[in-house]
Amino acid sequence: MSPPPSRHARRVALPAFNGRLERPSVPTSAIVIGGGLAGLAAAVVLAERGVRVTVLERETFLGGRAGAWTDRLKDGTTFDMERGFHGFFRQYYNLRQLLRRVDPELGFLKPTTDYPILTPTGNESFAGLTSAPLFNVAKLTWRTETLGIRDLMKVNVPAAMAMLRFDRPQTYADFD
Repeated sequence: MSPPPSRHARRVALPAFNGRLERPSVPTSAIVIGGGLAGLAAAVVLAERGVRVTVLERETFLGGRAGAWTDRLKDGTTFDMERGFHGFFRQYYNLRQLLRRVDPELGFLKPTTDYPILTPTGNESFAGLTSAPLFNVAKLTWRTETLGIRDLMKVNVPAAMAMLRFDRPQTYADFD
């Protein structure tokens, strides 16, 4: 059973996005919980529709797992902390649409020739892999210590085959 609504709350149902940013018929406000990428994207879309938005974030920085912050060691030394490299890959179309609101040409994104992964024995590289499905997995499995034949045996074959039969609208509808 859901809790009773607050006596101060006013529910306003907004229609699904139809390609036009329509404003609500009455002044509306919303609270978005979480300042990660999804929360910020939701806040942007609501604000574009004329909704007054408040984003609540427990951390002192925005961005969620893509964020960075300053931390302090016990001796008082400060250092920059983050969760590692963040690639804005071409298939992240929703993120790219959000970033286009800041830079329509996405000129601040820089192409990279590799996506290195640091392992206990050094860096592993994705550079030089073919883009052909199955051949790229075979080559990666052959040259890396982090992906082996046993790992491939655990793959969900029907899901993998559906991804390999990539069809932009259908694949995104099924898996995104």
